[in-house]
Amino acid sequence: MSTQHTPGPWKVKDTSRPSEHTSRLSIVLASGSAIIAYPANGWPPNEMAANARLIAAAPELLEALQNAGALWAYSSTDAPQQAWLAQARAAIAKATEEQA
Repeated sequence: MSTQHTPGPWKVKDTSRPSEHTSRLSIVLASGSAIIAYPANGWPPNEMAANARLIAAAPELLEALQNAGALWAYSSTDAPQQAWLAQARAAIAKATEEQA
């Protein structure tokens, strides 16, 4: 499974100062050596933190979905499971710009 994104793991880093009234969050490599993204400001702090956590989890979520999809692809003919597999493939395609 090749990827074009910066490999994970990623984590959320809070660079806010106690005197500030807004959160300053960034998504960084787990090593802290590079910034991956900044979640948009202007959201309520709890929502911005939740967005940051979701973004930081993206590499692991993608890998888990790819692994689960590979397992289910050959082991199920059940219609609900095939529907889930189609949904998983669409999400993977969205994340990787591949055709579903």
